[in-house]
Formats: sequence, structure tokens, C-alpha cells
Amino acid sequence: MLVERIRKLMGWCPMAVEEEKREFASNSSFGYEFKHRGLRTLFASVHLVIGIGLLVNVFFVIRNMPWFPGWILEIDITASMLLSVIALFSIFIAFDIIKSDEAKKVLSLTSLIIILLLFVYLAGWTASSTSFSLSSLLQSLQFNYTFTMQTLILFTLIIAVPNLLNLLRKGSYRVERRTGIVLILILILVPAVFASLNYHINMQKSKLLIEKGEEYGIYHPAHYWWYQPAVVFVDSDKWSTGTAVSQEEYDALKFLKGLEDGKVMAWWDFGLRIKALAKKEAVIYYGSEEIKRTIARPGNKNYEPAEKVRDVAAFFTTGNEDEAKAIMEKYEAVYVYLPKNMYLFNAMKLASGLDTEYENSMYYRFENNADIKHFEKLYENEYGVIYKLREL
Repeated sequence: MLVERIRKLMGWCPMAVEEEKREFASNSSFGYEFKHRGLRTLFASVHLVIGIGLLVNVFFVIRNMPWFPGWILEIDITASMLLSVIALFSIFIAFDIIKSDEAKKVLSLTSLIIILLLFVYLAGWTASSTSFSLSSLLQSLQFNYTFTMQTLILFTLIIAVPNLLNLLRKGSYRVERRTGIVLILILILVPAVFASLNYHINMQKSKLLIEKGEEYGIYHPAHYWWYQPAVVFVDSDKWSTGTAVSQEEYDALKFLKGLEDGKVMAWWDFGLRIKALAKKEAVIYYGSEEIKRTIARPGNKNYEPAEKVRDVAAFFTTGNEDEAKAIMEKYEAVYVYLPKNMYLFNAMKLASGLDTEYENSMYYRFENNADIKHFEKLYENEYGVIYKLREL
């Protein structure tokens, strides 16, 4: 009964069933039947699988959706909304397996337009990873729509080709009244539902706000992307990443805040939290366009000058302390802020272009307080270290 009602709603005409039966009775060859009934059923099944699959994925993403960083919430809400519309259109096309080619062509054309919008939107948030496989495609769908460009193209083709084939079939694009009503209702109600969800989450986030700066917000930790213990979350629309701050890092930043004013030499990942929690100016706040492939998922187009980022990377990766001191003076930096994370050194080494081994780098020497003459260690805990340039 439900299927029949959906068919009628989408413009199915019972008279067409009798006409189709008479047509099959006059020509009952296997090829004719497969062409007119088998292909139709095949296309309907593909649309049904795509529709149900997309709805299940949307439910999974929304159920596990983080509130922080804010740009991931935006992606989850927007992409899930567009995918829900595509999924509903696919399900309606699948149920209408007997007649109303006009309704299917109209829905397919509308789906293709929305698929194009989805592609353009997600293309601005692609990940830099080069891995490519069907398993990576499934991971991309479930992990906050973190597509690489290759997986995004493949996914777009998978959901677009069945709709494109519908357009190539014979028939007009006449919009029946009932089809038009369903089309309008879906295009209005689905965005309204997701807009309401976004409004509700933002209202809940506002209750977690500790401090609001011009370019950032400091929140109590809740529903964030990473799952390690944290005491605060620093978020910003301007930066491409939000930051869950652990107790050890929070202690280090609070110590840095208590020092006299001075610019901080640190890798760009830490610029936001230095600005928000230590109230100090960092030398760089973003990566350069040269190294954007090292950024897991660049969401904004803010870049530091390439030379500046190379200099900061060279400061940490060089084996020459005099050279490191000269870079500090060039940018009028006073303090050095360094988390204990060897993996960060690899990104810096790539950015600097230097072939220095980790054990010979300033990074290693800062981390281990080894053979340093121009810098004085001010603070150390399990998370990281803070140095100050000595005054000569």
C-alpha cells in the first residue's frame, strides 16, 4: 500500500499498467522484456541502494558529529543536507518503477544539479592524503566527509551516473502537479530540518563559551573532533583547525602568558592557541601555500608568505644555533614554544628543505636541553618546553 501511494503521488497512472501488459503480451521475447522491464528494475534497484545507503551514512555522520572545530560542523550539516535530498529523490525514483518517466527525468535533473553543488562545496574542503581505494571512499563518507579529490570524483560519479542515464532515456521533462509538490516539499523541508539542527547545536555551544576574542572562541571541551582529555577547546572561523587543549599544554600556555611581552617562535599549528590562551603574538599563524599538502584538510585560503614559513621551519630544523639565533632576530622573536612531538619535525623538515637529521637539529636540542648557548630554558613539562633568547 505504501509503495502504491508513493507511485500515485509521483504521477503513476494505473491505466498505464494495462497498456504495458498488452504491449508485453504482443511481444514476449526475452530481449524485449529485459529491455523494457529488466533495465527499468535494474535502474530502480541502483537508485534504491544509493538512496538508502546515503540516508544510512547521513544518520551515522550526524549521530557522531563533533561540534568542534566549527568548520567540521559546517561541513557535516551542509553535506548531509545535500546528500539527504539526493537520497530522497533516488528513493522516489526507485519506487516509481512502472511509469511516469517525466517525473523520474525531472527528479534526476534536479539531483544532478544538487550533486554538482555538493561536489563544488566539498572540493573546497578536500584532504591532502594521496591514498585511493574503495575502502578510503567509505572512510571519507563516514569521517566527516573527508574526501581526497580522487575519492570525491569517484563518489560523485557513483551517485551521478544513474541520474544521468535517466536523462538519456526517451521522454519529456513535463512536471506533473503532484511531482512538483513533492519536489518543492523536499527542497524546503530537508534544509529546514538541518537548519534547525544547526541552530540547536549553536545554542548549546554558546553555553560552553568561556571567552570570545575577535578571531577565536574558548570553550569548555565537549563534542570535539579529537578524543584525548582536554580542559578547553579553542575554535575559530578564521583558522583551518580547532584545538583541543590538554591540561599539560594549558599549563605551558598559562606560563607563557605570565611572561613579559614578546613574539613567540612556534610552528603555525600553535599560533591560534598562543594568541588565545597565552595572549602573545606568534611569528606565523598559517602554513604557506607551498606546504598546503602537509595540512590534513585545509579549509581556508589564508597563507603566510613562503619565505616566512621556510624561515620558521629552518629555525627548528637547522643544526646551526647561530643561524637559529639570526632567524629569531630577523622576526624580533623572544620566546620559543615547542611541543615534544617528533612527528612535527618531519613537517618542518619538509617545509625548510633542509636535510638535517633529527638528532642534529635545533628541535632535538631544544627538546633535550642539549648544547644550547643562545637560549635559556624557562619551562618544561610532559607536553613541551619554552625557551627565551638570551640577552647578550
